[in-house]
Amino acid sequence: MHLWQVTPTSYAREGVIGGGERIALYIDQSLRKAAVEAGIPLTTTLLSLDAAEPFGAGSDRYQGISGKAWDASSLRAEDLIERLRQADIVFVHQCLTPVGLFVAAHARLLGKPVYGSDAGAGESVLLAMNPDAALVYDAVHAISGFGETVFAGLPVPVHVVPGPVDTESYVPQSEAPIREQGTVLALGRVLPHKGYERTIRALPPGGRLDIVGQHYDRDYLAFLKSCAAGKDVHFHDDLDDAAVRRMFERAGVLVHSSTHVDYRGAFHDKPELLGLAPLEALSTGLPTFVSNAGSLPELGVLPGCRVFHSQEELAALLADVASGRIPPVD
Repeated sequence: MHLWQVTPTSYAREGVIGGGERIALYIDQSLRKAAVEAGIPLTTTLLSLDAAEPFGAGSDRYQGISGKAWDASSLRAEDLIERLRQADIVFVHQCLTPVGLFVAAHARLLGKPVYGSDAGAGESVLLAMNPDAALVYDAVHAISGFGETVFAGLPVPVHVVPGPVDTESYVPQSEAPIREQGTVLALGRVLPHKGYERTIRALPPGGRLDIVGQHYDRDYLAFLKSCAAGKDVHFHDDLDDAAVRRMFERAGVLVHSSTHVDYRGAFHDKPELLGLAPLEALSTGLPTFVSNAGSLPELGVLPGCRVFHSQEELAALLADVASGRIPPVD
């Protein structure tokens, strides 16, 4: 059996990238491992649609065709069809977008079983006008209970399977780490819906904040730097996964402060559909605070995770961490 995952944007095997791309990698790893354990013959391929030049062929694990992310008209249908013909099953990421529907339609015309998943990239207006367009999928996969609501009103089966996360790379240290209780870590793309300003403002006196993630919005970055004036706040946009894991080992706590209403007053209906960074942090044993936005409250049942509902509540929690009043994760 050959499973093809198709993602509109390039996945990376190194570095800090968006959760939507990392999930494709983690699903690939998880399926391969599960297939071996179950004795099921399985090969997998990840196909990205925004490569500068085509790469990979045949059963290569990583492949790409030329195109622009999110622009279905930039793709050569012949290139896509050539790859999809080799699949026994097609799994489409960002399945509600125009490019996701484009891929799914071609896979369906080839007679392939087609499944989809959403990581918050938006929806085609076609689905609003004609929900039956979603019937190009046999079923869809929601990565959280909140994520299930994204598919409400669409005439396809929805299966909720949270995660996955790479629990082979993100593991607790064999010896208890020496944590810097005054150091706060925030991880993710620097975009307005991530709400980093709330963590900056909640930082206690003498505390340090490291914000790790690629910078996609100059105005928001400038706003954050203005909020950070006079505070010990550092921005990192070029760390690889090994460096991030070292920061997990050193930090006192990770904060994920995503918000439905950003600093400009703009509303985001899907600020988080999983919360991959908090899951990675918790897997290493790092205490984690998450906001009540999107899917994040679902993580509150996990050991070491607490949900905050306001900037003031976050400030009180961070003050407790800095003073040692919150115990480490067991």
